[in-house]
Amino acid sequence: MLLSCLLTCTQCRAWSLAWALAGVVLVSAPSAAQRAAADTSGFAEIRATIAAAQDRVGQADSVGLDVADLDVALAEIERVLPALIAGSDREVAAEALVMLGQTQQARGELSDALTAYERAQLFADQSGEVVAQARAYRGLGEALRALERYQEAAVHYGAAAQFYEEGQDAEAQTAMLREQSRAYLLAGRAEQARAAALTSVRIAEATNLEPEQAEGLRLLAA
Repeated sequence: MLLSCLLTCTQCRAWSLAWALAGVVLVSAPSAAQRAAADTSGFAEIRATIAAAQDRVGQADSVGLDVADLDVALAEIERVLPALIAGSDREVAAEALVMLGQTQQARGELSDALTAYERAQLFADQSGEVVAQARAYRGLGEALRALERYQEAAVHYGAAAQFYEEGQDAEAQTAMLREQSRAYLLAGRAEQARAAALTSVRIAEATNLEPEQAEGLRLLAA
């Protein structure tokens, strides 16, 4: 329970703001309830706190967010990270590194964020947990797009989509395919962009995800 012992309510709020500022939506795997019940790392409580806080924050642009919150978040993550990395739970270490990357990205530290996501990818791949892998590759896509490395971003969004598919999370899978489509458009790869958007529409239609289907159709019409 290392993390839950160290984090106060204010610090949990700071983590949530880092995720909100980075523009990343948390998506739970279908087995989230079972995973949370067996989670003794403290991350289940933190994830729930972050998700609830994100709901309250809503549109980040309309809320006065204090940069000091990000400073607190970064300090807390860096304080617990060495113990997590030295531990045997590769998945939890990957989650912490993704959170580190999100916080650094929200602070505008893009190169540092990319490094954190790369480390998260290594730990996530070692863990073999598809949700952790999806989040790490998604983070890589976000950082690479922010760095205007659009072709690479598209590849990593595609990898995240595949991991979400393995985790049977069609909503997250279609979201990553749409991000892949946008990255390909920015890279000037119209054909690949259309293919990714079309795949997202077909998956959304097959799984009755009407808003996601509509969003994919808008991409196709762009």
